[in-house]
Amino acid sequence: MKKKLLSSVVSAGLLMSGTAYASSLNFDAFNIRGTGVATELSEGRVEFVTPVAGDKAGYGTSDLDGLTFGDLVDVSFLVENAAGPWMPYINIWIGDGTNYAIIANEPSNAPLSAFVTEPNNRVANGTTVSATFEAMGDFFVYETGVDTSWLTGAYSDSGRLRISYDDLAAGGWAIGEPGVAWGGTGAPRGGFGFNFVYGDTMSNYVSGQDGYIISNITVGTVVPLPAPAMLTLIGMGVAGMVTRVRRKRSQ
Repeated sequence: MKKKLLSSVVSAGLLMSGTAYASSLNFDAFNIRGTGVATELSEGRVEFVTPVAGDKAGYGTSDLDGLTFGDLVDVSFLVENAAGPWMPYINIWIGDGTNYAIIANEPSNAPLSAFVTEPNNRVANGTTVSATFEAMGDFFVYETGVDTSWLTGAYSDSGRLRISYDDLAAGGWAIGEPGVAWGGTGAPRGGFGFNFVYGDTMSNYVSGQDGYIISNITVGTVVPLPAPAMLTLIGMGVAGMVTRVRRKRSQ
């Protein structure tokens, strides 16, 4: 707890002077579909096990809820054990309060594909994967429902809906899970706006061996912490000031 509080205070201080990095996000593991399992081995360290194709599991955080896509700078994580091809991909829920969609990256595209250096489309164990959201270029869009007109700039590419980083940054749509019935069985419905997902067509588990393990997750932002976290810090500061004043008056 002390470590998390210190990280949050440092982030708050850096945010007042410019770019800061939210290096102590609270993630939780959850199942998405089939027998896919994500297990939090320790704080910020997760193992994905997807025994068969079609299974999916997630590792998500709501700490970035309320921010917009343009507030995100970069993401990085350590691949401890690449038990399957590629890497966990990112699913970010965005919405306008009525409509919602998942913004997803594709690990087989640049710049993330540069980290896939081993046979069978694998990342070498011990590799730190990192990239800016802007460098990821055009993202895929899923779970939009019937109406996509609210997603300004979205376009069809060989039957798949896509949207550029610039249009996402300009859109101002808030990050956050819908909180209502939305999307199909493959949607990450753990209650988190920002999610790492593994599985789908990527079965990765061999009996008796470890699954896909990542850790040291960092997401860079250019704005203050979401209101609840910031208000907690402010409240703690005010409480401390009141305590000091009371002590001074009692002397």
